[in-house]
Amino acid sequence: MLGSLVNEHPSITKDVFNAGHEIGNHSYSHENLSTLSAKNALKNINKTNAIIKATTGFEPLTVRPPYGARNVKMEKSMHQPIAIWDIDTLDWKTRNGATTFQRIKDSVHSGCIILMHDIQPSSAEELDEILTYLDRKGYSYVTISQLQAN
Repeated sequence: MLGSLVNEHPSITKDVFNAGHEIGNHSYSHENLSTLSAKNALKNINKTNAIIKATTGFEPLTVRPPYGARNVKMEKSMHQPIAIWDIDTLDWKTRNGATTFQRIKDSVHSGCIILMHDIQPSSAEELDEILTYLDRKGYSYVTISQLQAN
């Protein structure tokens, strides 16, 4: 989650957390962290960690940098693992649930991380069908930190 949105919508953040979802750090306001100095990138991540912890009581276990943009200095300064996806559905670009679903069917594999955006109505509308398909194919779902632990 973006720290700025957690600030704006703490009750939604608490609802998501209380429903059992893992909340990860996605920067404060979707900055390209690779363009910042390592010090400023870490400051951004720590600010967001503090906001999420103040809201949920738990610090995020992982960071997903916006755009997947990161650099070696930034990574070395962080104490949290970075989560990068295997399948980018490009749902933010196509805004087409059928296209998102097809990209998943074409690329899904064991252990993969699928990137979808909850702000895209077409992705939300297609999610039940995608999960049903993955269930039928024998896939199970784990949190990012569970996947990284394996």
